Amino acid sequence: MWLVSIHKVNSWLTLSCLIGLGLSLYAYTVELQVEMDDKYQPMCDIHPHVSCSKAFKSDYGKGMGIFGKDSVLHKPNSLFGLMFYSMIATLGMQKV
Repeated sequence: MWLVSIHKVNSWLTLSCLIGLGLSLYAYTVELQVEMDDKYQPMCDIHPHVSCSKAFKSDYGKGMGIFGKDSVLHKPNSLFGLMFYSMIATLGMQKV
């Protein structure tokens, strides 16, 4: 049976959260650029069938597709990611 120290788990959790923060920040930046400039081509638009900008512009790109346009929570999904990963990383760095 493998025993892993809590320190090692917290290190992996923090690393995963940093990656998630980076991806969420990139997604938020791309979404803002796409909204401001229709000619902007993000790196994540690989193919017409594999396009992050189409996903960001869809009904599911804001408010997780759950909250209506008049809701306070009708924000880009990447903002939820930024908040989530920041919170989990902060909690993971706490001393047990």
